[in-house]
Amino acid sequence: MQDQPPPNTGLLARLGPLRTVLAVFVLACLPLVFFADGEPAGWYIVPVYVAPVMVVIFIWLLLFDMLMSRVLAGEKPPQEQARLYFALRLDAALLVALLVFWGPFFYSLVRG
Repeated sequence: MQDQPPPNTGLLARLGPLRTVLAVFVLACLPLVFFADGEPAGWYIVPVYVAPVMVVIFIWLLLFDMLMSRVLAGEKPPQEQARLYFALRLDAALLVALLVFWGPFFYSLVRG
């Protein structure tokens, strides 16, 4: 089995590489909402077409990671539980940030 990092190590060691990459991509999508109503030409294709799709996928990924963190924390030692609950809280904060930033955009799409 792999040794767990001590609790005072860096963020990458506490989260792991996949959660870190997910957090970086979620944070990168947040400011793209301000360009989502632009003309879809050139690099504006990313905030107009790609980012809204990725945001929906990231919402599902964050929810799934939160679920799995909670399920796995039940059978782990206290140090590992603390790491998983930290990941759960980070996922929740990222989810709230996505909903705050992108919620009005999706609401305007649904409303018409």
